[in-house]
Amino acid sequence: MNANKRNIIGTCAGFLLALTAGAPVIADDTELLLVAPPSTEATKPRIMFIIDTSSSMTSNEDTAVPYIPGDTYGGDCDSDAIYYMTVSGVQPDCAGGTDRFVDKDNWNCEAADAMINGLGSFSGVLAQYRDGGKDGTGSGPKKWQFLAAGYNSEPVECEGDEGVHGDGVDTTRLWAKAGSDIDPWYTANPGQAISWNGAPRNQNYTVYDGNYLNWDANPVIVSMDRIDIVKQVLTTLFSAISNVRVGVERFNDSEGGTIIQGLIDIDTDRAAALAAVASLTPEDHTTIAESLYEAVLYWRGMAAEFGEDDGDDENFTDHAILVDPLSEHPDQVYIQPDLNVCAKNFNVLLSDGRAGGRDDKTEGLTPLLPGYTAATGRTSCDDVVASESDGICVDDLSEYLRYGDIDPAPGGLEGDQYVTTHTVGFAVDTENLRSAAERSGGTYYQADDGPELARAMLEIVSVIADRDLSFTAPAVSVNAFNRTQNLNDLYLTVFKPEPRTHWPGNLKKYRMVDGVITDANGASAVDPTTGFFANTAKSFWTAGVVDGAEVALGGAANQLPDPAVRKLYTNNSGSNLTSGNNELTPSNAGAFSDSDFGLTGSASEPSIDEIIRWARGEDLLDEDNDASTTVRYAMGDPLHAKPATVIYGGTAANPDVVVFSATNDGYLHAI
Repeated sequence: MNANKRNIIGTCAGFLLALTAGAPVIADDTELLLVAPPSTEATKPRIMFIIDTSSSMTSNEDTAVPYIPGDTYGGDCDSDAIYYMTVSGVQPDCAGGTDRFVDKDNWNCEAADAMINGLGSFSGVLAQYRDGGKDGTGSGPKKWQFLAAGYNSEPVECEGDEGVHGDGVDTTRLWAKAGSDIDPWYTANPGQAISWNGAPRNQNYTVYDGNYLNWDANPVIVSMDRIDIVKQVLTTLFSAISNVRVGVERFNDSEGGTIIQGLIDIDTDRAAALAAVASLTPEDHTTIAESLYEAVLYWRGMAAEFGEDDGDDENFTDHAILVDPLSEHPDQVYIQPDLNVCAKNFNVLLSDGRAGGRDDKTEGLTPLLPGYTAATGRTSCDDVVASESDGICVDDLSEYLRYGDIDPAPGGLEGDQYVTTHTVGFAVDTENLRSAAERSGGTYYQADDGPELARAMLEIVSVIADRDLSFTAPAVSVNAFNRTQNLNDLYLTVFKPEPRTHWPGNLKKYRMVDGVITDANGASAVDPTTGFFANTAKSFWTAGVVDGAEVALGGAANQLPDPAVRKLYTNNSGSNLTSGNNELTPSNAGAFSDSDFGLTGSASEPSIDEIIRWARGEDLLDEDNDASTTVRYAMGDPLHAKPATVIYGGTAANPDVVVFSATNDGYLHAI
């Protein structure tokens, strides 16, 4: 849901911090998690953009006139300032007053310029040379540290500029300099540079040009063809992004899809990527599943199925990706993209409609893909979206890419290589696209105009570097009926470090059988080649698809009770935690004051009722990008904590076990 999203999200982050204020923090452990290997050409993420070019893309939509950075737009924001947020997806509220900005004269992050000039926004790790301690309200020397409210004239630098751009004055000083109360603040010696891998220089911020915010708040509406909106957004995106490889596939005007641009380095072949976008023209049919099927063949380096099957110029396959560049359909075979074990692979599938009747070939083709049954556990497409009868294999194909190694040949890369599929419904909301994203571990976005589509694309490219990492020490419950024997149930808390305030976490249950960690299906849960959870593992408490190494899927987080019946208490008063005054329920909101939640009573803030409902698990911020859902299944990270089990009774065969797990968003869960 989207109720009062702008006001609530920042306060919720502060509320959680207030709840955990008394908890000890050990910075060194966190810093170790944030150390990242340097980016190389080989490790750049690969993103294949699959774009609907059916005839319905000629339909008109009302949308905002494109943002022109050279123009000055009037409004509540200062056009000469860069505003920042530590929570992604929510823009600053200039009308309500904010001092979280820096004058453009003191913005030294050249790496962000292309994104800001094109899309008005940028996400990255920033630091500010200032005094005032951690949050700017205390004492302390000047040094590079977190950005602080009210420090509008102090210089801001970004990690992306390291060794490339300094303050823009001395071209030899390309590194922000470590130390306190130093002058100059930059150095030509990389050995004297600050470290970006730990506090207070590891915070990811999303920044916005004040000029862009004014444009966005007061849009001039025009009517444009859908395809022109998509091309305008992709052109802006491709002009702004860096450090990725991109490709472009279009829907065929007959059946299937055509890869008009294979994966190329955007930093060296930007013109070719932009030319591919410019060539997109609408034709006839909506072949969603068949186009994704063609992408599967390309990712695996197999023979083309559809390709340029009608000879039209707009359906001309990029012959640089063919084993025989002179070959013609149906004798074309793809050269597999240059993969890397440290690089991630993605599809971004955009469509403005449901699959049409011509999208009918994949039901017979999909089950014949190498290893399809092993990856999905099925011998056919399962047609889970009964309301959409065409293109039913699109989610089976995305699931296949998620669990089927695209480079299984002898001599291939170590480990398994997968592809995550994000989907975008443009001016449409379809269950097949939603299911395709969910089964792939991707995200489904819905956009109705240019600005919404731009934000969806920006969000996609902003999260492609996310990585599920660690789990904390396990807890094996001790049998209260026989202290010399351990029960076979194993509980693991897992978490995913992210460059933002809230890290997602979960509690998962496995079982020890003859010394082997097994999943709910009785199979080994750990991949022996990596030492981490196998992608095919399914933990106990997990319904539906396997959760594998995905932190947010399955586990206790997705079994949390409905917000209406969830038992939630805080230490408001007295020694009895479960007393009436300590209940966090909407009906008990009168027992709390604004100050209990760090509120001031301002009209721009959420109410106590909204804070309580959010804390109980209502999806007030539409955190899953699904307006039809109302429950927030989420747990915080359990860093520095491991689960504890207590047996309260029952029998030796069926003990009453409660697992306690503390998380850094301020909760102690009893499960």
